Amino acid sequence: MSAFLCSVRHINALATFAKHHNLEVRLNNGRRVNARIHPQDIADILLAGNLASLRERYPEEKEYSQELTITWRMADSDDLIPGVVFKLAECLNYQACEVDDYESTDCAAVVRDIMKACVTQLPGYLTAPWSLDGDMPQPKPTPTPAAKAAPVQRDLLAILFPNGPVELDDTEEDTPAAAKPAPQDTPMTDPPAAKWAESAWPYPTPAAAQPKPTPAPAPKAPAKPSKPAKPAKPSKPAKPADDADEVF
Repeated sequence: MSAFLCSVRHINALATFAKHHNLEVRLNNGRRVNARIHPQDIADILLAGNLASLRERYPEEKEYSQELTITWRMADSDDLIPGVVFKLAECLNYQACEVDDYESTDCAAVVRDIMKACVTQLPGYLTAPWSLDGDMPQPKPTPTPAAKAAPVQRDLLAILFPNGPVELDDTEEDTPAAAKPAPQDTPMTDPPAAKWAESAWPYPTPAAAQPKPTPAPAPKAPAKPSKPAKPAKPSKPAKPADDADEVF
């Protein structure tokens, strides 16, 4: 950031405001400076703080390496308005803050007291209450614990454990391999409903598996009546043989 040297008018306005409000600034060495009696000392402290900051920020600038002086003069009334003086103090505070230990310098102490005096001149400050009555802060409510996840459905457990809940045997690992009985194949059967009801599982007992009903055969369509047989045609009578046709 950049910094510049404040003018004589700028510094004199701050020193004059301190004089008019009878400020008594306590310096780092314990000495107290009464601005009403020694406004020149206030101006010298502000200039020294501004100059030290510029030398820290621009060590190559020769104009800041030489000693500078200021002569205090009474400032005009237009420069002593509390709002104007407060902003002038903010500006000088910014121009003098380049040194590492600025907050512990005499310049920072003078600027702080001037800014505090400006605040007391704001409209309504002197008659304002020190505190306001109202509702007091309340303890932060304890968050409600999150709901537990829904349990696994009973039918899934029936598939995974067809013979009921499994109880682990802690002594199984200590049993020698030769002493262990040979495993037997257990057929997959549906567990009895009574066994599930006596267990500690909190789920509803599933209904016993029922065989799938065999569908009834569909009724056959009635047979169509057969057509009556046609009567046979009568055979024609044989013609009588003529005598002439007889064969001898």
